[in-house]
Amino acid sequence: MSDLTIDFFDELGGKAQKRLDELKAKGEEIPKDLQGLQSTLQYRDRLVLAKKVGFDAIFYQAPAVIIFHSPVQTSTPKDNCMIASTTLGLLARTMGLETTYIGLFEAAAKGCQPLIDELGLPPGHQVFSVLIIGYPKLKFIKTVDRKPIKTRWE
Repeated sequence: MSDLTIDFFDELGGKAQKRLDELKAKGEEIPKDLQGLQSTLQYRDRLVLAKKVGFDAIFYQAPAVIIFHSPVQTSTPKDNCMIASTTLGLLARTMGLETTYIGLFEAAAKGCQPLIDELGLPPGHQVFSVLIIGYPKLKFIKTVDRKPIKTRWE
């Protein structure tokens, strides 16, 4: 699924680059929606390079990927999935696990037909949030300097 995601953004970036080159060759102004893509095209190159050398630049070799999907025809499908994924992320921390959102996969799952087919979601469902989860390689001390608590028991 990681490779399909990278292939999707590679193809999308190729189309955007072609359009940018055409506009520059004609001396036309670049539309605002394409201006933002110029900086992301460099990121596309890094994704493709990572895939070539065998590095998983989408899921980062996480042991588990959790995909939150919902029927599109509900009142707030994105909100429901975000609440569920946030709750799960908070719960995971209580068990020593860490999570992070994978927005690139979420975006690709909406527009990449081979990826949609691979997911095999029920008809009418769409991906609205994606988390990777696992035990962190590094542990950080998470304390904040505070004044001692003054407690009085009666």
